[in-house]
Amino acid sequence: MGQLLMVWDFVHNAIVFLWAMVSVQFIVYHVLLNLGVALAAAIRTGEFKFYRVWEFLYRKLLPFVLVYGVARGLGETANQGWLAVAVMGLIEMSLAADLVENLARLGVPIPDAILQLIDKSDR
Repeated sequence: MGQLLMVWDFVHNAIVFLWAMVSVQFIVYHVLLNLGVALAAAIRTGEFKFYRVWEFLYRKLLPFVLVYGVARGLGETANQGWLAVAVMGLIEMSLAADLVENLARLGVPIPDAILQLIDKSDR
């Protein structure tokens, strides 16, 4: 029981530490925005499956938050503040590409040049 409490305390403290970062909050809100648009697109196209909601959050939210947290920690430890900024930029580019793709699936007109640029970046 003591080890379980130690694990719980570690996880709780990690979540509190990460949530205190405005950048992490921004990532979470952006993932939730993407989830809302993806859900709307899936419902519109008849592809909605409830289990995919959790898969989406697990596949997007957890890795992005953990990677950013590690990058920020390493950057601060090594006095390389640019590392967290660079990782945040890459995460936001990935989330923005997902958002644009889902908006297109929803029927929002997106210029072909932007869709081609996103398609090339997926490869």
